[in-house]
Amino acid sequence: MTHAKQWIGWSSASVAMALAIRIVLVHVQGHPPYRTLVTDVVQGIIAGAVLAYVTANLIINAKVRSIQTTVNGWSTTLQGGAARKDLGLLLRAACAKDVSALNVPEE
Repeated sequence: MTHAKQWIGWSSASVAMALAIRIVLVHVQGHPPYRTLVTDVVQGIIAGAVLAYVTANLIINAKVRSIQTTVNGWSTTLQGGAARKDLGLLLRAACAKDVSALNVPEE
């Protein structure tokens, strides 16, 4: 599936879920909830930041597990010492999380 189709699918699912929650709230409470645009924007920024942080950690942890080699219970990686231009941002983040005392060749 292309990125545009995925984006449209997730956006449609989010809008459908929001509408379903609003209909349930109006039906149960009898009136629409009192919210302003400012509170919605602030809550959206906070929720987006939290989801971005959690997603980044999950992706970095998956990359750490993919570059590690485990022998007799010991995990190691040999990819963190390459030149910085050869490493992608995700691999650099994974190496920084896995081996915090790693020196790259530029240092």
